[in-house]
Amino acid sequence: ILEILSAPLDTQAKELRNRAEEAYTNGWIDDALEDYLESEKKNRYDFSIHISIGLIYLFQKIDKEKSLSYFEKAIKYAKPKSKYYTSYALLHKALILRDTGKIEEAEECTSEAINLTPYLSQAFYQNAQYNSLLNKPQKAIEMLKRAIKSDINYCEKCYVEKDFEPIRDEIIILFKQLRQHEADIVNNKFTVFLSKYKEHEKFILNNNLSYTSSDRSEEHTSELQSH
Repeated sequence: ILEILSAPLDTQAKELRNRAEEAYTNGWIDDALEDYLESEKKNRYDFSIHISIGLIYLFQKIDKEKSLSYFEKAIKYAKPKSKYYTSYALLHKALILRDTGKIEEAEECTSEAINLTPYLSQAFYQNAQYNSLLNKPQKAIEMLKRAIKSDINYCEKCYVEKDFEPIRDEIIILFKQLRQHEADIVNNKFTVFLSKYKEHEKFILNNNLSYTSSDRSEEHTSELQSH
């Protein structure tokens, strides 16, 4: 209670943000945006509000300039607190920069996101896109490979992505290498399985055992299970 009383503006900001989230869920985009903007006035350091506003301007209002400004605010205020949300905002900033022809800047944003959150597959994928457009096939393939290893769905996605047209031949080679790698893993596992099966079969024959025998002794059964 004392914390709430000592930070009335922060409390109001959270209430407005919650109300905005409810409006957004219900599809009331204008109402959601109005409440998010009011919430920002109460707490301008809440990067989650800036991300939400940025998303609305990017995907609902189709205002890339305003969207970019809010993602830049989100990056600024998220950096001291959350690597994940900083990366999240960086990737959306990169999308806008790519659409406005600033490919090098977009690539730099994704590189920063990768440094902050090296487990984020979307960062690898976008970085691969931008390096493809920058005519850097080696780095593009390297990043695409990391994205696919993290999430196999990027195989299908990259196959229809126009940004990868400049390196389509390299991608086909990558697919062949990945298929061969998976085939090698399966073959190795099958070889191990076959070896164990033959050992098992030899044990059964040497001990005069049968899978179908109804009078198998408890002693032999115990030996078989142990093996």
